[in-house]
Amino acid sequence: MQIGSNISIHEYWERVLAIAAKLPDVVTVISEGDDRTGARAGAVCLCDAKTAAQLLFARTHRVATEQEIADHEKAQSVERTRLTEIEYKRKQNFALPSELTDLIRMAVKGATQEEVNTGEENSKPSEKHRAKEAR
Repeated sequence: MQIGSNISIHEYWERVLAIAAKLPDVVTVISEGDDRTGARAGAVCLCDAKTAAQLLFARTHRVATEQEIADHEKAQSVERTRLTEIEYKRKQNFALPSELTDLIRMAVKGATQEEVNTGEENSKPSEKHRAKEAR
């Protein structure tokens, strides 16, 4: 549909519904670039026949080819794999190393700096820890 064209709303919907009647229930469309509006070409969208008909009528999209659909699905699969790997690595990095876990455990028990430095913990609480408990 051209900008500024004189078409009634009734005629618009007649044309759109005529296009929709020729389409399957679900249609994969791909955007056409438009320098005037800045629309990006190549955006793939899965939509119902009525929505696809509106996009086709406006000439902002066209029906995607089988190759374009396959390329899009492959790109989505690659992106899902990439995000899954990132999430796996994030979870792996979240686990604390055993040395850090030992230091935290010693700090909670009130180990002295010397005990922390040597890695040996005293079974009895430090003076500092006993003073905290007394308060």
